[in-house]
Amino acid sequence: FVVKISDNGDDYYVGYNRKTGINAGTEEGADMVLIVNRPSAPIYKESLLTAVLDATEKFVIFDYQGSGSNLVIRFTERVSGFDEALIDIYFDGSGPPTQAPSSLCNAGESSLELSITTDYYSSDTSWTLTYDVSSETIGSGSGYAPNTNYVYSFCITRGAPFTFNIFDTYGDGLCCLYGKGSYIGKVDS
Repeated sequence: FVVKISDNGDDYYVGYNRKTGINAGTEEGADMVLIVNRPSAPIYKESLLTAVLDATEKFVIFDYQGSGSNLVIRFTERVSGFDEALIDIYFDGSGPPTQAPSSLCNAGESSLELSITTDYYSSDTSWTLTYDVSSETIGSGSGYAPNTNYVYSFCITRGAPFTFNIFDTYGDGLCCLYGKGSYIGKVDS
């Protein structure tokens, strides 16, 4: 079973790649949800494997059809052993969830917004945010879906020095051979 999603000249095909029967020899994306992208008519071009999702991972089509809402495709879980997959497709008009909206910061605190966009090899990416003096961890992350944007908000002590470290275990970075990963941090005082 394959679902086709059209978005402004691109067609996305979403399906579960069950490793059984004629697919028993499959190696890439076995028992995972695959998302393939192909530009739509009038000119058909080569398809591109856009995302390979394991259980609980998601892929986001930002500003779906110019609506201002993001369309989220989430591989929720495998069911009946590995025979079937539960895939949720839904709109997330408010963007990814945040940890602490800036309006909740107390006096003496500043809001810090951190945006991380993963590349295709997202499992290589992790990060930490710590106070310099106390070494207290403010936040950290890992285990991301490929080609997905994550936004986090934190309330930090105003004026306290902190360090953000982002890691790529393979060592090839977030950009550019395998996607357009990036990170941006913004502090409001």
